[in-house]
Amino acid sequence: MAAALLIPIAGPASTLALLHGAMAVGGMAAAGRRLWDMPVLSKAAAAALAVAAIIGWKDRDIFSDIWLNRLNAAFAGGRFLESREDGRESLGVYRFSSGAKVLVREGLTWANEEPGAKREAHLPLLLLDKPQRALLAGVRHPSTICSAVRHDIAADVIDPNPAAGRILDAFAVKDWPLTAKSPVLGQARFFRAGLRRYLRRPVPSYDLILVELPFPVHGPEAALQSSVEAFRQMRGRLNAGGLTAVRLPAPYAPRLLGRLLRNAREVFPHAGGFNLAGAD
Repeated sequence: MAAALLIPIAGPASTLALLHGAMAVGGMAAAGRRLWDMPVLSKAAAAALAVAAIIGWKDRDIFSDIWLNRLNAAFAGGRFLESREDGRESLGVYRFSSGAKVLVREGLTWANEEPGAKREAHLPLLLLDKPQRALLAGVRHPSTICSAVRHDIAADVIDPNPAAGRILDAFAVKDWPLTAKSPVLGQARFFRAGLRRYLRRPVPSYDLILVELPFPVHGPEAALQSSVEAFRQMRGRLNAGGLTAVRLPAPYAPRLLGRLLRNAREVFPHAGGFNLAGAD
């Protein structure tokens, strides 16, 4: 419980250091003088305090260093284009020596290729009759946003991570960044906000709400964004005949998919799922 409260404020590495230090100090205080009569345990306690201090001192570098060393050990010649950790999540873009880029989140890599990113927006928008406005939540590939605005719609893009803009820039696709001179018909507005908090605001209604679920899929954020209450919030912001589309990170556990569909069917009259062509 303490870690859950501290991580958004101090970051995961600093929280880990603080908890290690607290446990070491607490154990030393509880043992009292008996600890110092045991040379091995007293040295272990001192070592635990030292390790906690080192982790706290290195908290801004430790996770990116782990990623970089692991990826470079497997694929020589690659490098991080961006690597950020905001206390809520660790996020980066890694480019291999072949030129392929992957999104790295919480130490996991996700290959989101441009064709799949384009289909993510095209498929739901083609199901709508003359859509005017779309909400894109947690989208981490510029091709999805470019594909959406090519439908001559107004797109609001929300992401709670302050590094989201740098991540989009790091993918560096054609037609990006979106400007007044970009060869697209519509434009997008960007907001730093989480999905559920954003939907509680007096925001406009949408013809499409497109949500890209975060991974790891077992994390609390993914569960909150696919809950019955979350779907109710989304439906409350949809225009008549509107559509909510949720992209799931692969692999996605079958039992979690079943739960997500059950939650959606409690709110929407029609709910189903399909695989994007060429995706696992």
